[in-house]
Amino acid sequence: MPKRVFPKDTQESAWLFDLANRRHPSVPASEIQAVMEALPYVEPLRPFRYTAKFEDPIKDALASLDDLELEIVMLLAFEQLSLRVAGRILGIPKTTLARRRDAIYQKLRTILNTNEEIREHLLNGTRRNNST
Repeated sequence: MPKRVFPKDTQESAWLFDLANRRHPSVPASEIQAVMEALPYVEPLRPFRYTAKFEDPIKDALASLDDLELEIVMLLAFEQLSLRVAGRILGIPKTTLARRRDAIYQKLRTILNTNEEIREHLLNGTRRNNST
């Protein structure tokens, strides 16, 4: 099977880490937010920065999805459609779609956690958040 081609746009390539940061709301979205939320005399948390070292593992994880799973990710994450609208497009009830979405995100999380650099990046952010 030929390898899938994904967009080169850094904003689109980093969507998965944006989702991870939403699960950890204390991870700042920008440097300004990091400075504003930092306690006095404490180093501010660094927001996620796109780096090329994360691009290939993300592409490989997305390539492991079947066509329907990839379509669900595209509609919900890239297009940011609601479950109801995406469900109507795909012809799937929204509760079924929500369960599939959760299973897909867990699958991606499991695949990405096998990458040492990604796991370290996510653990360092979590450790910093727990220490404040």
